[in-house]
Amino acid sequence: MNTVIRDWFLVSVFDASDLVERVLCGYVIYDARSHYLKDDFICTSNIIHINSSNQLITTDSGNLYQTIEKGRHSKIYLEEFELLRIGFNPLQIEALRISPVLKIH
Repeated sequence: MNTVIRDWFLVSVFDASDLVERVLCGYVIYDARSHYLKDDFICTSNIIHINSSNQLITTDSGNLYQTIEKGRHSKIYLEEFELLRIGFNPLQIEALRISPVLKIH
């Protein structure tokens, strides 16, 4: 096992109506490679395989993630993707998207 994740999201990234990629993001419980600290928020590379029976997710970069408990599905747009990469979770991105005051440029 490489990395164990909690409070996770499967995020579909769209450019208009076209799916660009799907990524996993969430908070680290344990990382065997010691790349991440406990409670770090991470966003993976593109998902290439999901084994839902044992909650294992493999990414383009060859990393393996195990998700704990039930996660959520989310949709963001390509112009919002950098927010995900720098640590905003999908719920925060959605709040920014619908805010009349805060707009993503």
